[in-house]
Amino acid sequence: MRLPPVELVEHASGSPVEAMEVRGQGGQALAYRDVRFAAGPGATKRTRAVIENRNDRVLSEEREDS
Repeated sequence: MRLPPVELVEHASGSPVEAMEVRGQGGQALAYRDVRFAAGPGATKRTRAVIENRNDRVLSEEREDS
């Protein structure tokens, strides 16, 4: 079993954050690779570059795994 490289914890207590789920419009649970980041209206050039890099890296890994 692979252990997670990052954990979310509450700043004040250091306690783990309760599990949460991101869901698509149809109510289905989405995994990390099911979500494409999109720049918002206030995104800077640097933010857009970071988002593009993340999407290329994460979403292209999915294509390679298929």
